[in-house]
Amino acid sequence: MRIAVGILIVLVVTAGAAFAEPPASARIPLFTSGERVGVRGEALSGQIAHLRLTDGAWQVWVMRADGTDARQATRSPGDKVRISWFPDGRRLLVNTLDGRLWTVDLTSGTEKPVDIGLAGMTDARLSPDGQWVAFSLATLDRGDSNDLFAVRLSDGLRRKLTHDPGLEHSPAWSPDGQRLLYIAKARNQAGHLWEVRLDGRESRQFVHGPPHPYEPAVSVRGRIAVSSIQDGDYELVLLDSEGRAERRLTRSPGLDAEPSFSLDGRSLAFASTRSGHLAVWRMNGEDEELARLTPEGIPCRLPVWGPAVSRKEGEETVKR
Repeated sequence: MRIAVGILIVLVVTAGAAFAEPPASARIPLFTSGERVGVRGEALSGQIAHLRLTDGAWQVWVMRADGTDARQATRSPGDKVRISWFPDGRRLLVNTLDGRLWTVDLTSGTEKPVDIGLAGMTDARLSPDGQWVAFSLATLDRGDSNDLFAVRLSDGLRRKLTHDPGLEHSPAWSPDGQRLLYIAKARNQAGHLWEVRLDGRESRQFVHGPPHPYEPAVSVRGRIAVSSIQDGDYELVLLDSEGRAERRLTRSPGLDAEPSFSLDGRSLAFASTRSGHLAVWRMNGEDEELARLTPEGIPCRLPVWGPAVSRKEGEETVKR
């Protein structure tokens, strides 16, 4: 089951052709005025990894948060479908379309397989401390039977987190790494936002969530962003920690999906077809401006915000 690529392909095909940028009056602030703290530009630190169609395959690229200094991170054959940052900001965990996991060293470019004793993983995401990887895995021989698992990378300890019939996918870690949000979908039914603890206990549905949510992202402040059907297409919606919709973040015809918060929770990167082509965009939480970060005409998607790494006197330091 190739959920990460499959859902996006369906959405992009139905997104239409060229779209105009919404007027400023139609933009909804990412944060209320009381939450806008710090100096202008501080939220734009860090790196953004993303998928870019390169020589016929989805490869991982990394760029600065302002879209500059883009460089290709993976070159191995085959499509990449999911990206996670290790806390050091120098390595990535990459999930490939064939259901395998790889680490990518951004300094050397080395790609190494990660063997956790399973095959066919999709939607793999690394925990904030880099110790666990959560993923969706088919448990029956059909496409709507995925459960969520978590594996500790240090010793291979495996936990099955969900045991419900249907499809559980798109896990997103809480800031403390003790809970995961995910999408659960029974056959012929719409998906819903759920939460489960890392120990597999106390799963619960967010009953007041928006319709047809996809790709949840959780900020360090506990806010949740999802892509959801709004007025006939997919827009980004900001939720509180209980899954209640607080405000709609985008109002543009076409696809707005795959949100990723900056590490301080003030800005949001996402995939969009608002310019007529699939690209990575950024919403600055301080001034609510939108900016396209990837080149026009080259399909780019799945931004994942990571820590900034700078060099000082020959040493690399991670900025958080």
